[in-house]
Amino acid sequence: MRAAIAYRLLLGGKLNSLTNEQRCDWGRFLLSMQLRSPWALGELERLADQTLRANLERYVDPEYLARRKPDDPDTPYAWLEKHHPEVLRNAHKTFLPGLIDHDDLGQYLINMQWMTLDVSWATHSLLTSDRPFLHTLGWKDPRTTLLFPLSPRLLFVAANSDQRLAPLRRASPSRVVREANTLVADFAVDFVIGVDGAQLAFVEKRLRRTDQEPQPGEIGRGRPGCPQ
Repeated sequence: MRAAIAYRLLLGGKLNSLTNEQRCDWGRFLLSMQLRSPWALGELERLADQTLRANLERYVDPEYLARRKPDDPDTPYAWLEKHHPEVLRNAHKTFLPGLIDHDDLGQYLINMQWMTLDVSWATHSLLTSDRPFLHTLGWKDPRTTLLFPLSPRLLFVAANSDQRLAPLRRASPSRVVREANTLVADFAVDFVIGVDGAQLAFVEKRLRRTDQEPQPGEIGRGRPGCPQ
């Protein structure tokens, strides 16, 4: 995977040596991290099904009506449900590459200011989760900060200006880790991962209960069965 080359450079402290192509590779990887988790794929599957149902039931193709046999369902969607349910089950997978290669979001991310923060001197190490690409505000909010734990001691950060990054550079490593780990636990769906159990109580206080909905996802509103 080409993003692995960029990842190794970031781990080695060589952010400034990334080529434009490698920045694109890394940006594409980060976008994929929002979409390839079981939760995000579930959201995408529901959204794809809603879209297909709306398109194939509200508007009935005249060609389908002309070819429709007496025992065929009234709509193309119902026909697919009856004869090819696997097409409906897998429709969301055809949307996935286009979302990962989304030109608008991809270009926006690539043009942001990037940095890596070494937090080796922090009291605790960085956590990660089943939703490791984090943001403090909406994606395109000019005040937002995007975070991705590269390792237990190295954090990738992107923001819209160097002024947004400066406070993180000045902050103590322990504070950066605490704030990043809070986001990790808040955004997690099912899993938070650490190097050991030292932060178990910290995570248990923040990880959602099974009767709570996860934080809204990147696809739809993040609510089971109801992406809008």
